[in-house]
Amino acid sequence: MRIQEEDPDIEDAIDRDSSQFQENIHTRQRIDYEQQIGVYVFAPHDIREPTSLGVIHHHPNESYHVIPSRPYSLKEDKSIASIMLFAQRALLGEISSDLRAVLVNRNKDGSIKIAFYHDGPMTWEKQNEYSCIASELAADFINAEIVEEFISLKYPEPLPQDGHYVYLRKEGRTEDQSNPQNRKKTNPIIRLIARLLLRIIGE
Repeated sequence: MRIQEEDPDIEDAIDRDSSQFQENIHTRQRIDYEQQIGVYVFAPHDIREPTSLGVIHHHPNESYHVIPSRPYSLKEDKSIASIMLFAQRALLGEISSDLRAVLVNRNKDGSIKIAFYHDGPMTWEKQNEYSCIASELAADFINAEIVEEFISLKYPEPLPQDGHYVYLRKEGRTEDQSNPQNRKKTNPIIRLIARLLLRIIGE
């Protein structure tokens, strides 16, 4: 969602401490390159600002990509409304059929939690996909820490009611249940009683 312009040589800027590259673990860094790396798009007002700030998303295979981040010139807004808006933007084009729901919350320590509820086994490949979404969200904030949660919750297990939904998959009755021919028939005794009551009321 962000316009990527000419990238500088960022190899020297990336901290390659071993803790940044744990096996099957994705991490992210915020770096000020002190030169323009791209254009940050401020969604609510379609403001486009050159930025030297970037969020680096490290993949488990030690590759990475850089996301142009909110510049210092734009005031940071950590309201729930803004968090929800930016989370929904980060989800554009990234939702797969096995993603049941995404919730966000603002923690007391100022960090932002984003939780992904996945229908089926949670592989590290799928975790990295979801973490890329979280990195997109991180680029909309200058200082906020993004806390990720990846939950395997197979349908029809109920989804939680705490937090703010920014995505919710359509779920409910199956096709068989929605077919009138497959619905449970009313007990004939109940139908008889109902007809008798209607007749009494009519009299």
